[in-house]
Amino acid sequence: MNTCTTTTFDKPIGSYEKGESLFWKVFNNKYLLNFIINKIQRLEWELYDDYYQIHAENKWKFKDIYSFDWMILNQQFPLLKNKIENNDFILFDKKSIDVLFKEFSSGTKKVITKSTDLDNGDNNNNNNNNNNNNNNNNNNNNNNNNNNNNNNNNNNNNNNNNNNNNNNNNNNNNNNNNNNNKNNEYKGKDEKSILALKEIIILLLEKRRNEFEICDLTKSAIIGNSIEGIKILINEPYCIKVYPSTIELAFEKCDSEMIKTLLLNENKNNNILFNNEIKKKSFKLALKNISNCTEIVQFLLDNPNFYILPSPLNDTNNKNINSNEEKDKNKIIEHYITYQEFKLLSSIQTKKKLLDLNIILKGSLATDLEEVYKITDTINDLLIKLEINLKCCHDYYDGIPKTILKKINQILNCQSASKENKLKKIQRLIIIISRDIQFYNDYILKYEESINEFHYDSYFSNHEDHDKDKEDVDEDEDEESKLITFSRYILNGFLYDSKLILNRKMDKVMRNFKEKKIKWHKPLFKLLGSDSDLIVIKDKSTFDWIKSIGCDIVDDYFSKKQIEFESFETSVSSFKNNDLSTTTTTTTKYSDTFSFFKISYLNAIKECNLDQLKTIDSFETDPLVQYSIDSISFQFSATTTKDDLIKLINYFSDSNFKAFTKELLISFFDQVFKTGLVSPSDIKIKIPIDITLPNEIILDSLFDLDLKLLELLLNSLDAFEFKHDDYDRLDSIEKNLYSKELTIFHNDIELIDFKELYRLMEFIIKKFIVNRRNIKASSGVTKTKNEIESAIEVLNYLYQMLLQREFVTPKQVTQAYQLLQLHSVPVEHSLFNAFYYLQIRSPKFTKYMLSRPGIDSFFEINFEESYNCSTDYSEGVNHFNQHGFELGNHLKIESFTFDYVLGANENGDYNIPFDQVLYQLVYQLSHSLIDNIEIIDDFISLSLNADLEYCLDIRRVDLFFRQLEFIKRQIEPTNADDYEYRDENQSFPFQDYVYNSPATNLLPTSELFLNREQPPMPPMPQSKVWNSEIPFPSLRYFNTFKISNSVLDLAMIVMDVDEIQKLIEWNWHKTTFQSAIFSKSIFWSKFDVTEHMLKNYKIPIFSLPHLLMTTHYSYLLEFNYFIKNHFELVQNPNLFKINLLKFDNSTFPIVLTTNLIDYLTRCSNDEYNSFMNIETREMLLDSLIYIVRADYGKNVAVEDINFSQDREDLIVPIIESKECQEILQRVYDRFKIKNDEMTIAETQQQIKDYSSQNDNMFTNGFIVGDITICQLILKHYPNLFKITQHAITMAIKADKIHIIKFYYHNNNNNLIINLKDDKPLLDHLKSELLNHQDYKFDINWLN
Repeated sequence: MNTCTTTTFDKPIGSYEKGESLFWKVFNNKYLLNFIINKIQRLEWELYDDYYQIHAENKWKFKDIYSFDWMILNQQFPLLKNKIENNDFILFDKKSIDVLFKEFSSGTKKVITKSTDLDNGDNNNNNNNNNNNNNNNNNNNNNNNNNNNNNNNNNNNNNNNNNNNNNNNNNNNNNNNNNNNKNNEYKGKDEKSILALKEIIILLLEKRRNEFEICDLTKSAIIGNSIEGIKILINEPYCIKVYPSTIELAFEKCDSEMIKTLLLNENKNNNILFNNEIKKKSFKLALKNISNCTEIVQFLLDNPNFYILPSPLNDTNNKNINSNEEKDKNKIIEHYITYQEFKLLSSIQTKKKLLDLNIILKGSLATDLEEVYKITDTINDLLIKLEINLKCCHDYYDGIPKTILKKINQILNCQSASKENKLKKIQRLIIIISRDIQFYNDYILKYEESINEFHYDSYFSNHEDHDKDKEDVDEDEDEESKLITFSRYILNGFLYDSKLILNRKMDKVMRNFKEKKIKWHKPLFKLLGSDSDLIVIKDKSTFDWIKSIGCDIVDDYFSKKQIEFESFETSVSSFKNNDLSTTTTTTTKYSDTFSFFKISYLNAIKECNLDQLKTIDSFETDPLVQYSIDSISFQFSATTTKDDLIKLINYFSDSNFKAFTKELLISFFDQVFKTGLVSPSDIKIKIPIDITLPNEIILDSLFDLDLKLLELLLNSLDAFEFKHDDYDRLDSIEKNLYSKELTIFHNDIELIDFKELYRLMEFIIKKFIVNRRNIKASSGVTKTKNEIESAIEVLNYLYQMLLQREFVTPKQVTQAYQLLQLHSVPVEHSLFNAFYYLQIRSPKFTKYMLSRPGIDSFFEINFEESYNCSTDYSEGVNHFNQHGFELGNHLKIESFTFDYVLGANENGDYNIPFDQVLYQLVYQLSHSLIDNIEIIDDFISLSLNADLEYCLDIRRVDLFFRQLEFIKRQIEPTNADDYEYRDENQSFPFQDYVYNSPATNLLPTSELFLNREQPPMPPMPQSKVWNSEIPFPSLRYFNTFKISNSVLDLAMIVMDVDEIQKLIEWNWHKTTFQSAIFSKSIFWSKFDVTEHMLKNYKIPIFSLPHLLMTTHYSYLLEFNYFIKNHFELVQNPNLFKINLLKFDNSTFPIVLTTNLIDYLTRCSNDEYNSFMNIETREMLLDSLIYIVRADYGKNVAVEDINFSQDREDLIVPIIESKECQEILQRVYDRFKIKNDEMTIAETQQQIKDYSSQNDNMFTNGFIVGDITICQLILKHYPNLFKITQHAITMAIKADKIHIIKFYYHNNNNNLIINLKDDKPLLDHLKSELLNHQDYKFDINWLN
């Protein structure tokens, strides 16, 4: 927010004394001072990059800023503290207090680091509560709430997504040191923010507690997970109560630090109401907090006084359980933990402790997964997992059986066994019990042995005898055992085969080993265990062993692996000795050359080792292509030189890049250019046409905005010429302007370097246009024409991408445009160009274009995510044959050329003024579409209101009134008798009655029109001539324009009093327009406008505050304004309803005939016939007058569903006839006598009942918990109010216990009766508290 400016001058204005003298002369001149201040307020000195940032609420005076959440979100802490200390008005509500604690929390989390001792726990869970408030604080000018910018707009900075550009690698080179420095900087800022927020909370509690504590502060702190905030609230000297529901919320939403802060609180005031009911369900509550449940449960387990275990469950098989016992059992089960909840815990030790409490229900065998055994688990972890699985996931176990426990104890108690040996035996035991294949496979890979009991085959691995010394193992037996283990490992993958089939496969594999005399290859298990899908061969013998097996089962296993060779020497020797005559599955697989040379080839490229590359290439292989990788991701060696890279590139170019795909070629040069050693102008290549056609890769690099590769390609070609398919591809490329969220598409600033782009354009012009033109001129070669046109296409695309570049400047665009013009390169003008010209000239133009009504409907109709100006949307219509607002249909691009929008003179001033460009936009996108019904319903009214909003958003009041004049000209023809209304334009023109308007409510004392005439009555249709000679004429109506609420809100923000009066005069005869302006002035606290309205217009006051107290506006300021300035208008609040009744009575005769006609056109046939019958007419009107009076007082909205035009045509002449008017007069006279009597009676009753009414001003303030407003009301209206049972009930329901406690502990002599003295009210209060889930635990204050 801009609050002030400081102007510095290059040269002093004379002497200091003379300058000061001039200053005071200007300052003391009221006219000049007001003129200057007004100009400062209207002048827009801030330049915005994003059109979202442009709106009417960009400027506020300090005195007008009172929104608490706005000051918090925008970190205006000094201003806020100043207002707190000086008792300036601050607008508090629950939402703003929630914002305070959330902001506190978002800052705290960055500074406080938390650690836990839980093994295998998610110790980073605290970082998962990401508050988005920080993202909202970047822009003081994007807050569009009703009061002082309360709702922060996210500034939609995601304008970097260009669908044309798929290269995202430019942003990946972040420097870690820079990040660390930024983190430290942010940390310092956060610490300052936290200190400031703590100071603000303390100041509020000490100085403004009655205003601040309008809700449960502790609950707000819990919702925001604000640990520092809760510490202030619950400790001395404030000791605010924390109710059970708030504690439950903390368990469910906060981290363990918050729980510890609450439950380990050391103050002795017992203000943390942690009762037994919560203790019974504390584990259940904690397990709802998925991110933090492990830490909170562990905390509870470490503090047994914070939980109460449920009663043991009785025998569930007992069928003789009565209904009461069943209910009791269900209540007990509610506090047990389900296995699904139990699984949420990440610490195995925490699970064990919880399991020992016997409060875990069994899981479902069909759906619940068991604990996963890991080969890295400790003995303790394995046994805990075994116990959990047996106890919770098996119906027939209730823990580890005694037989298994005996075996476990034997293993653990064996004194001679090492710790590693015990672990191994426990692992074997668990594998046998669980039959967990994955765990077993890991066991095999770790120990290189299998478990005989696990299998059903006839083979025996002798490694089970763990007491046998390995040195004594026979070598042949060891070989055989390894082969058995290897075979079993492979066959473990056949999970669904029967025992018989598995045994047959095992026999086949072992028979193959025996027949071929296969010896075990020792490194194999380690290779298999390194990665489940990748085998890296380190020496040739491993490959020879795999190749020699020749068994289809083993071959199939290896064929599914990715096998690579670690070293160049190994890959070469293996390849040379690969006997392709052996055609097993495996050898067929590994005759694939990439399997031999992938690592070697990539390493050779990284090291620029041409010798190795030549050796590999000598085998006539394609080591990269055959593996089908898409990119090369590595960094060249640190010792690589420019000469090395050029030699490498030349080598590949000479070999026609035979090892590459097009994607690899692009990726390779991306890595080359990232080194910074080589520029595109340093090298030339032969474009490998076997991989990609030149035009294809040129377009690829163009669309990816890979400028360096594009320059390299063009530098390597003498000429290029696009074909028909290439032009089709250029035409079909997406050119998106904006998304359905109305975010503009931009190219990342780092993707396009302007200097690089400009140099590339110069290069293309020189080589492919100037030179080709010279060749054509000298030799007459016609082929150069197509070559030149191809170059022009490339230049135009690059120019367009420059237009779309983020933060591109008009100067840069002008440089590029002039370069093209200098060399007679035609610039293809399009919607794309026009749109970005306007955006570059001013985001205000973009704001106008994207504020058109129906632009969102366009995306819904066409099911699009973005607006692509290369797409034909003519077929997109809804079932009403409407298209929505498609920019390309209505913007005449020939109007918005470069010269028109961005053309400037030598001084840098634009040739075409802003207003003239805007006029063209408004005309094309609004005014010229007045009769267009194919956009959306009611487009005219919506569009004209959007125009008015836009003028105010850019703070151009002059344009606003110019727009109103245009609207006035459009309305004039609608008052003609032959004007036909259209259903599609329901609100234009708007038919308004001449009744209760500013014109009819101008005060006689007003001096507004002392020297000028009032605005004349607007023209009305001649067919609706008003009969003024009869006692009860119908209301006159005229056609006008209905200004939207949004426009009135913006007018109140932007306009001064004189301009508001001008707006009123434009609506001089519009019904209740003066009331609408008055209400808006109250809502926006524009009391200068309020004063103007009360001084010049009859503004009846029917309530105080004017709006509901639940509305987010400053009703306290309104209250103070009326008390200080117009107390006579509000001195009798008990008569507000009577005043409204009298006002309606006074205006009812004016509307009587119109309302009767309206009723009779919709009534039943019996009532209609009674009216049409002269004999029954008066009797019917005697009853109808009460009905229409009741509806008039209620402002009932009437639907048109039963309206009959035929009836109206017959009724109007009758009801305006002399005879009927006489009847109406008699009927009204009788009605008035009775109605006056009722009014007198209601007045007396209202005065009598006001103090106990549920909607009086004091009760409303009490229910919302606003102590300040209640105290002010009692001060100025003594002995008029009392606290009612309704007020007590509703305040408790709204969690406003603080205001009840305040009036219990603080008597107020201005109350009719104080709370403590009203025994029936106290009894009601106690009853309500005892029935409340929280307050029943806190009734000791009622002494």
